[in-house]
Amino acid sequence: MNHYIIFSNRDQLYRINSSSILYFCADGNCTDIFLTSGQKITVTFSLVKMKNYLSEKLGVNALKFLRIGKKHIVNVSFIYKIDVLKQHLILLYENDGLKQHKLNNVSKEALKRLKDSIGKL
Repeated sequence: MNHYIIFSNRDQLYRINSSSILYFCADGNCTDIFLTSGQKITVTFSLVKMKNYLSEKLGVNALKFLRIGKKHIVNVSFIYKIDVLKQHLILLYENDGLKQHKLNNVSKEALKRLKDSIGKL
């Protein structure tokens, strides 16, 4: 089932299928949304506000989005590899074949917590 999230501002509206969201990355009071299509969308939400918005709009389906560290919320459906020592996370998704996206410099503590959380699923 498709679950869509709406982001709008004065001039634009985005309707995004939640299953196409790889991750969110904080940038001050803005958040960049990275999609499986390769597109990046910037919205004026803090990461805290984004997490609350996801819970409000997606309900129980928001559980597939986990916050890791201070800068990221990741769609756990795409997690392929967690490397605590090298401090990176690799996401694997399909876009005209399999593609990888690597998040670098994620804190070791955040990756350890993520690894433990994923291991319990």
